[in-house]
Amino acid sequence: MAFEFLHDIQEARMTRNSNNQRMLSYTDCKERAYLILLMMQVMRHYRSHRDTSAKYAYKTVMYRDYTRHRVDSSDLYNLFYFITGDEQALSKLKDPEAAAKERKNTLISVGNLNGYLRDMAKNTTPSKSDTEKLFQLERELKIAMADYRTLRRRVASFATDTQTDRQQTVTRLLFAGRARLSDSDFLQQFSKLALDKNLEDLSKTSPEYVVSTPDNVSQADVVNYRYLVPIAKLPFVARFIESVNAGKTAPAQFVQAYAPVIRMVNDIVKAGPAYIAQLKILHARAVKNTKK
Repeated sequence: MAFEFLHDIQEARMTRNSNNQRMLSYTDCKERAYLILLMMQVMRHYRSHRDTSAKYAYKTVMYRDYTRHRVDSSDLYNLFYFITGDEQALSKLKDPEAAAKERKNTLISVGNLNGYLRDMAKNTTPSKSDTEKLFQLERELKIAMADYRTLRRRVASFATDTQTDRQQTVTRLLFAGRARLSDSDFLQQFSKLALDKNLEDLSKTSPEYVVSTPDNVSQADVVNYRYLVPIAKLPFVARFIESVNAGKTAPAQFVQAYAPVIRMVNDIVKAGPAYIAQLKILHARAVKNTKK
């Protein structure tokens, strides 16, 4: 197989330097890697674009392991460097402490991942085995977003879907990609497929609203909420924040626990622009102090 496409992607873009990496949480890495895999799987159904997916898979799996950051490899490779990484790798992410906690609860079978990528690199059409390996990766990555799990099921049935169904799947993947992979080395290739095969429904509106997903919220993360809500409500506050970050509907008791904070912000907004400006300044100072 010729790999001229490797020269089209000179280096990883989304993960190329410390500034880019510091914008990513551990959960971001998992979700972005999963989205790229879903896009690659879709491209395999089209002969004229299958080669692109195969070459990207080869570029990712050619080093066999993910033990070091490689600017000359793919973003997908570097995302799995963080996902399977040690303390040194995790220290480069947005919140190393939270990343370390998530890393302890994430066990990735590199053999399964590499087997899946090697099959893809052979430039063959998708098989049932590929679908099973993708599902296993979803479980290992602990993908929490219901939309992404739904996308995996739609990708699994892509071969027998109607053109309309395929258009819905690709459009949703494009929305997710533009929100989370806008600076990656692969989104442009997937966008070419959508344009070439008329697979984007331009009448649809993107449901994406969050660019970065913080890692799971612990009780320590919300301890200072005791100054705003009853201390007994702190567990519900943590679950509320987790639900919002994951794009899920929060149960009523979680919303009620967080309601005092919502009312406080609402009172500030109703007071007028001067109070809003002060709130924004205070927020900027808090963010700066947190990063120290």
